[in-house]
Amino acid sequence: MVAPEPFRRLRVLPRRHGVALQEERSLPEPPQREPARQISVILPLQRTGEVAPVPTLLSLQPLRAAGHEVILVHDAASPEAVELVTDLVDQIVEGSSPVARQLNLGARYAWGEQLLFLRPGCLLPEHADRLILAALEKSGAHWGCFAISPSGSPFYSWLVRQPVHWRSRLLGIVAAEQGIFVRRFLFDQVGGFPDVPGQESVAISKLLKQSGPPVFLRTPLVVAARKG
Repeated sequence: MVAPEPFRRLRVLPRRHGVALQEERSLPEPPQREPARQISVILPLQRTGEVAPVPTLLSLQPLRAAGHEVILVHDAASPEAVELVTDLVDQIVEGSSPVARQLNLGARYAWGEQLLFLRPGCLLPEHADRLILAALEKSGAHWGCFAISPSGSPFYSWLVRQPVHWRSRLLGIVAAEQGIFVRRFLFDQVGGFPDVPGQESVAISKLLKQSGPPVFLRTPLVVAARKG
């Protein structure tokens, strides 16, 4: 089956597929750093999503320019919605809900040795790639997360972020909105996100922290307020 025109320039085979098809070999590769320092950002998109992905994808363009990749996994979103973001990503993959399955599918297609799982509405801080790589190398940890700065009044932001920060720093339980980053080998070792709807980040945190606590980046990412 021939892919629609907007998708022809995108890679459509898993990273570990084996021998690439001739049409895949002809596709242009994004600029790449050495594999060990490449980050694949995986963003799930659902038809019932409350937050538009465009602001998040726009904020990721400096990472793409630096040689990292962005993968969008959607559950049969409308062609119009997909076409709107085609130029902002390196790969678009169709994958059904729940979110855990979408994230695992995105990881299967990722080419980077570091995986960053992000949610729509989350805006990474400047030089997030440098922060992640430096933190992993300096700490010796194999996974981690960001502090968060929820949008809204200062009091509301403090009220939301404090429990999230303490839980991730003391218990090693990371929220989805904190931007979970993990080295590929550890993600594969734990088997990816457990299929626990609504609790996939908690579930994988319990698996990942068996290798050690997460590294906590104090530089926050901004989290947009959700409707309702």
